[in-house]
Amino acid sequence: MAKQKLYWWIQHLDEIGGTEMVSIDLANHLCDEFDITLIVSSEVIKDKAYKLDERIKIFNLNIPHEVTRADQYSLRYKQEHHHWKAFKLGFKTFVTYTFKSGHYKRMVKKLIKKEPGILICSSGESYYFTPRKIKTIFHYHFNSRLFFSLGNKMIMAFSRKPDHSIFLSKSTLDVIASKKKRYRKNSSYIYNPVRFAPELDETYHNNRIIFVGRFAEQKNPLLALGVALELKKRNFPFTFDMYGEGGLLDKMKEYISSNELENYVHVYEPISNIKDELKNSDLLLLTSRYEGLVLVKAEANAMSTPVISSNWGDTVYEITSEGKDGYIIDSDDPSIYADKIIEVLSDKEKLKELKRTSYECSKAFSYERIIPSWIELLHKLDK
Repeated sequence: MAKQKLYWWIQHLDEIGGTEMVSIDLANHLCDEFDITLIVSSEVIKDKAYKLDERIKIFNLNIPHEVTRADQYSLRYKQEHHHWKAFKLGFKTFVTYTFKSGHYKRMVKKLIKKEPGILICSSGESYYFTPRKIKTIFHYHFNSRLFFSLGNKMIMAFSRKPDHSIFLSKSTLDVIASKKKRYRKNSSYIYNPVRFAPELDETYHNNRIIFVGRFAEQKNPLLALGVALELKKRNFPFTFDMYGEGGLLDKMKEYISSNELENYVHVYEPISNIKDELKNSDLLLLTSRYEGLVLVKAEANAMSTPVISSNWGDTVYEITSEGKDGYIIDSDDPSIYADKIIEVLSDKEKLKELKRTSYECSKAFSYERIIPSWIELLHKLDK
């Protein structure tokens, strides 16, 4: 008997991103049950950043890389005073989303008509370019605040309505459904799974703190550096390793240099397997302005590493057991983060217990709990 066909639409295949990481990981784990094709928006200009199950097929729309990363390129061009490049990018983006939108919709429709199946969309342009008359799921990777933002409202206004929406948490779904009644009926929520099997490790790593994420405004890495500066001012011993890339990198380097943080803070390019770095740390520092469900938070917990987190949205309190897998800082004041970090790292017995309970809490995000929910929903929608 032929497997049910799925088309999973992602933005990039050659850059590390949370949405892509989750989507590809889910696709890899659903291959036994479904015949899956990845639709990739952006042209692939580097080596693939992800390991794909050999059964997964790839269909590329080849949208210019600049356009799919317009926010990052625009910021870079403005910082480098290349205003003409920024203007040309704006024009190219406008043309892509207006005059060329029909072209991309036809490409996707032609692909799926050959082998009918369910289309799962994971980002703004995939919502926007989704053709009608195809059974479609919008997998929404952010929180309700971003859902109701002007930018997302505009995307949704010009996009077709999905047959079903999947949100990352009950909190996000509840907030959205309370304001948009149509989401009460054709929506559900499924947590993102953790890629790593939980490992209990109570080893102390000499106050090593880690940051993992894009160096972009959303992730707020400059706040993280402000926390590092505050720890330095208090003569607290620590090391801070940051893994990522993005438009704020130059500002970060300038901040590190001007505040003489070179002996404390080390910046690295992103790596696809962050498991060992999380395992060999004492705390993950998360300073995001907004998120849907932070994958790296659960991954850190799975490696017995607690998290000091910003209040990034609806789900933060739903998936955080304060005092067991970390703490939430409802402030942008670096000194408040520093207070909590010093409190946790100064009490070795408390840290050891926090590592143990972080490991226990991470089990709620295992594949054994998450994948059956996807299988059940997809078979239900196929009827």
